[in-house]
Amino acid sequence: MTMNIDRQTPPPIRPVRDIHWLPPEEIRLSNGQPMYLVRDNTLEAIRLDIVFQGGAWVESKPLVCNTSIDTLQEGTPNRDAATIAEQFDYYGSYIMTYSTRDYAGISLYTLTRYAPDVLEILEDILYHPLFPEKEIHTYLKKQQQSFIIESEKVSWQSMAVFLEEIFGPSHPYGRRITPSHYEKITPDDLRIFHKRYLQCNNCFLILAGNISDQLIKDIDTRFGRAGSGMPAFKNGKVSVPAPDHTEKKHVPWDQAVQSAITIGKRTISRRHEDFPALSFVSTILGGYFGSRLMKNIREEKGYTYGISSMIQTLRYDAHLTIRTETGTEVCRPALEEIYNEIKKLKQEPPSEEEISLVKNYIMGSLLQSLDGALPRADMVKRLLTTDTPMNYPEEFARAIHTITPEKIRIITDTWFDPDSFTEVVAGSCNDEKK
Repeated sequence: MTMNIDRQTPPPIRPVRDIHWLPPEEIRLSNGQPMYLVRDNTLEAIRLDIVFQGGAWVESKPLVCNTSIDTLQEGTPNRDAATIAEQFDYYGSYIMTYSTRDYAGISLYTLTRYAPDVLEILEDILYHPLFPEKEIHTYLKKQQQSFIIESEKVSWQSMAVFLEEIFGPSHPYGRRITPSHYEKITPDDLRIFHKRYLQCNNCFLILAGNISDQLIKDIDTRFGRAGSGMPAFKNGKVSVPAPDHTEKKHVPWDQAVQSAITIGKRTISRRHEDFPALSFVSTILGGYFGSRLMKNIREEKGYTYGISSMIQTLRYDAHLTIRTETGTEVCRPALEEIYNEIKKLKQEPPSEEEISLVKNYIMGSLLQSLDGALPRADMVKRLLTTDTPMNYPEEFARAIHTITPEKIRIITDTWFDPDSFTEVVAGSCNDEKK
């Protein structure tokens, strides 16, 4: 049977009106720590996230948090690193470690039927890491070499200097890493950090997938015990003064064939009532492929392959950044066009058509971020690590759906004053005035 398809008429657009967000179920382990359940019994697998409070705020030395969480797998009294890797591989399971400026975490992926066996390995890694000197030395040398290569990129230089400028060099969010920091870490630093902060009374857990009562009991037995950890944020925010000035900085990098541009400022977090509107305006400016910056600087001028505007939210702060890389010969014109687009945003309010387009894009992206157990678990993690209420997805969707041209004007006037931005260019600007 032949089906006639009309390829001339596009399908109708059906705007997303509401987001029906199902918050996770929250339970308490025996030690009082919360575990959040995101159920999907159609899956045959689970992911368990154990997220520890800490990060750069509590490090005795830079990189101690990151190194501690990454090297948990380097051996225990019961297993060496090779055995740990082989056993995870045997069960078709794996773990991922990560750290941010506020948190460190470990994610376990496994089939549900192998969860009891794999949880025992994870328990051993988490409670009994040896941090053997030889393995730690090898790890740090590899990381140092990778860092040296990464830090030679103008994109890294630009962002590192930008964060230092807006937060200050002594602030945990602004402190810059150098190759020498890798040489100052010892296994004893890692053992002390582990004992203080990588404990199950200083964490929350997120369990996603096919969840049974027995699985919850197994997790509680292994990770619900009391520990020696120190709640990293029990006394609230650590007060660190940050600069109240703006800068325009050039980081020379003569061997670079491109220049990296970072323009931005400290801004509001998701907890602020204006955050959805600020996110909306940032999207108009450079938050999607059809944004104003992309149309001008990529499509019309051909100065770059890509340019973005985004808001990075942290536990205690947030920053808005416009970032791109250009050829050195068009660095200055690209900068001028970025500021021109910011001024146009203030002078030329978006049309109803543009507002509708961006609304649909944002709502579609939000729906995608909630489609499935693992994306929902990722959303839960983002909300918890930024101290955002669990009803945020629905509140955000409601604010986006009801945004008005007047609200956009207020946000633009408040947050997009070009004189309030810090600007950092890393690389050479061949047309730069001497």
